[in-house]
Amino acid sequence: MEWYIGVTPTFEDYNQSRLDAIERIVRTHDLDGFCLDFIRWPLHWELELRPTAPKPLQSSFDAHTLSRFLEYAQLELPHDCKTILQQAQWILGQHREAWTNFKCLVITDFVARARERIRVHKDSPFSLGVYLVPAPDEQRAELVGQRVGDLAPLVDFLAPMVYHAILHQTPHWVAQTVRDIAGLAPGKVLPVLQVDSAEGAEAGADWGPPLPVEEWRQVACNTLQQLDTRGIIAFTGTALFRDGRGSLLADCLSQPPA
Repeated sequence: MEWYIGVTPTFEDYNQSRLDAIERIVRTHDLDGFCLDFIRWPLHWELELRPTAPKPLQSSFDAHTLSRFLEYAQLELPHDCKTILQQAQWILGQHREAWTNFKCLVITDFVARARERIRVHKDSPFSLGVYLVPAPDEQRAELVGQRVGDLAPLVDFLAPMVYHAILHQTPHWVAQTVRDIAGLAPGKVLPVLQVDSAEGAEAGADWGPPLPVEEWRQVACNTLQQLDTRGIIAFTGTALFRDGRGSLLADCLSQPPA
C-alpha cells in the first residue's frame, strides 16, 4: 500500500536483529535519546484510518502467529477451523479480548527489551520514546497492539503522529487526540504535528489536502499553549522552511501557555 510493507512482530529473528541494531547505535553514538518507530502490528494507518476508509483489517493470522497466540491464551484450535478465514473468525468472534491482549504483549515486550538493551549503555537523562498511531486507545490496542497504559511506564515520552491533513481530520481532532493520550499518560506526550502536505506529493505519497499556513499556526499554537505536552515534533522539519511556517512556530513558542 503506497510505500508501506509491514512486518509481523512475532518473528523473533527479525526482532533480535532490530534489538541488536538499537544496542549498536546507542553504544557507538553520543546520543541523548532514542525513539522507536513502526513498533506495532502492520497497518498503513495514514490511509486506513481516514474517516471514509473501509474498516481496517486485523493482522496477522499466519501459522506462526496463531501458534504463539494459542500458547499465550492456553487455547486449542477447534477441529473445524481449517482455513485461515475460519481461524480468524473464531479468534475475533470468541477470543477477541485475548487476541488484543496478546498483540499488546508482543509490542510491550519488544519495547521492554529495547529499554533493557539501551540502559546497559545509557542512564538517565537519556530519553526513550515510542511513536503512537493516532487513534482512540481501545482501537489502537486492537489494531496495532499499542496500549498507552502498558507502554507509558517503559518510556520517557509518547509521540502520537497526529497528522490531521493526511487523515482528513480537523485541527480540533488534533487537540482531542492529544488530550486523550495525555489523560492516560500525564507529562509524557510529545505529539508530532503535520506542518504541510506539499512534500507528500513530491515524494509520490498522499499527505492529504493542502494545509494552509493559518491552519498550521492554529494547530501549533493550540497544542503548545493549551495542552499538556512536552513540546512538539514537526512533521516534517524541512516543511518549516516553507511559507514562513517556521517563523509562525517561533511566535507560538515565544508566547506563554494559556
